Amino acid sequence: MNAPGALAESLRLGRPIDRPEAVWLRYGGVRPTASLAHWTRRMPVGWIRAGQSLRLIFDVPALIHWGVDAWQNVIDVITTAGMLGLHIADLTAESISSAGRIVFSVFALGPQQRIGHDRQVLIEPEATPEPAQGHYAAAA
Repeated sequence: MNAPGALAESLRLGRPIDRPEAVWLRYGGVRPTASLAHWTRRMPVGWIRAGQSLRLIFDVPALIHWGVDAWQNVIDVITTAGMLGLHIADLTAESISSAGRIVFSVFALGPQQRIGHDRQVLIEPEATPEPAQGHYAAAA
């Protein structure tokens, strides 16, 4: 179906024609929010939402030296073995709840060697959820 035809059919149905009904029913028209963000050296995130936990993932065992804002409340965490030979450290939402940013350094275990440079992840305040748009409104 061409774009004008799809739009006309969506308007007639009162919903997008390409919206899977099972997904719509599962989430009740509310966009789910992720409770956990993942950070890797190959795919570093620059920010997370307030209330999210942050999982740091590495391919070698590592010590994470981390704090909040300008290196306050510094804590050292050693990664644990995860699936697929990866090593993870979880920074819980509770441990970072009062921060505006997370700062961290990573050191490979064994002969302790710094991996990369200091990193930071901003914590964005919670946004007000947008109301779900279940139906199209016809233009007046």
